[in-house]
Amino acid sequence: MQAIMEKEHAPKAWENFVNVAFPWAETAKKREVAEWAKHLAQEVARGPLGVYAQPDTTYRSRLKAKVVSREALSPGAADAVRRLSKSLSPVIPRGRP
Repeated sequence: MQAIMEKEHAPKAWENFVNVAFPWAETAKKREVAEWAKHLAQEVARGPLGVYAQPDTTYRSRLKAKVVSREALSPGAADAVRRLSKSLSPVIPRGRP
């Protein structure tokens, strides 16, 4: 059943209904406001914000550490690598070491 009501009185009637239907809601709302005020007070007590530059972190590649350059190979190993690379398929580009 619906009640006929003027639009000016509707918000006040709704507020009264909520207070009667949910008596704990007002207390919960006050607690929440108090918790937020406490949290904000703790943040203010920490002091002003500081903005600092982030240090550039360089990372070493693990793959690069494992790669052996051709100059580091012994002469016999370098010849073996050249022979092996000649026998590979022509699909592999040979212009670069």
